Amino acid sequence: MKKSIAWIVLLAIIVFGGLFLTRGPVDQAAKDSGSVKPIRIGVIEPLSGGAASIGEPGKNGFSLAIEEINAAGGIAGRKVEVVYEDSKCSGKDALTAAQKLISADGVQYLVGALCSSEVLAALPLTEGKPMVFFGQGSSPEITGKGKYFFRTWPSDALVGKSLADFIVPKYKRIAVITEKTDYSLALEKTFIADAKALGGNIVADETFAGDTKDFRSYLSKIRLANPDVVFINPQTGQNASAIAKQARDLGIDAQFVVSYFTGDEFVKSGSFVNGTIIVDNPALDMARPIVAQYVEKYKAKFGSMNYPFVGAQMYDYLHLLKTAIEKAGDDPEKVRTYLKSMKGYEGLIGNFSFDQNGDVKGIGFSFKKIEGNALVDLK
Repeated sequence: MKKSIAWIVLLAIIVFGGLFLTRGPVDQAAKDSGSVKPIRIGVIEPLSGGAASIGEPGKNGFSLAIEEINAAGGIAGRKVEVVYEDSKCSGKDALTAAQKLISADGVQYLVGALCSSEVLAALPLTEGKPMVFFGQGSSPEITGKGKYFFRTWPSDALVGKSLADFIVPKYKRIAVITEKTDYSLALEKTFIADAKALGGNIVADETFAGDTKDFRSYLSKIRLANPDVVFINPQTGQNASAIAKQARDLGIDAQFVVSYFTGDEFVKSGSFVNGTIIVDNPALDMARPIVAQYVEKYKAKFGSMNYPFVGAQMYDYLHLLKTAIEKAGDDPEKVRTYLKSMKGYEGLIGNFSFDQNGDVKGIGFSFKKIEGNALVDLK
């Protein structure tokens, strides 16, 4: 009897020991092939509402990068999976979207958040996990708030200075009309401070709620101030277009200046925007082969290219993440350390790196003018 029990125990040890010994290599092989644990990425972008015209190109650029990377074997041999959520250019909706992506969808990285209010809402979640967050919001209020946050959109502290440097030598009487959002208010603050430092005279400074459709009460005050230039500073190109039209209808003939609104919803909205000067991200350099190939693929799949910098920025984010993971490992601390020590990355948007706050270095600005409802570069 004792011998029988001993044989049974020995047999069990052999069987289960064999299973134990073979389980590790099998799981590792599956992991290496990408069949067990893909890299899951959450993308939050405004895909509806007034900012959708900018959010949609971001989603398109990111989807092109996913197709390319997965076709080439993924990241470190693992496929990439993405879950998109519509953040509607709202901090509240961005927070809900980020909570779902992290808690329910189990994403490992967060990308997007075009509007600054979205970034500021989602940051506490990604910092607490922790999770590397590649964002787009440009407000100066974001700087220093995220240990794991990186952005290739220059801070509006730099935009405000660029605008002031451009405007003040040409126009002394300056009016500003601003939407009450994190992005627009932060840009207003930096622009006015820099303009005053250069000797500019702010003759009117009006702010309006985001759901405003009739701007005539604000514009009437601006008309009475008799400005040489009006900085139209809303959250979306749609609102910028409406303000420009109502301003011209009221007889305001001052120079218009806006930031970033190079999409059709503003540029082609009517004759009233002609002559507007736009401070914008740098144009994509078509002389570079990787840019020309990207633009060709983008147009073949999506047709016309609206807000080219935004799509290229999101495309760069995924390829940059691939580089960081393959060089440093799939770990937020290692990815963070790699990105902050990176000397330069050759992306579609240019050669860039990050400072210790995760803000981009190496990406500047360009100035454009609308003539005949088309964009021309200003030298």
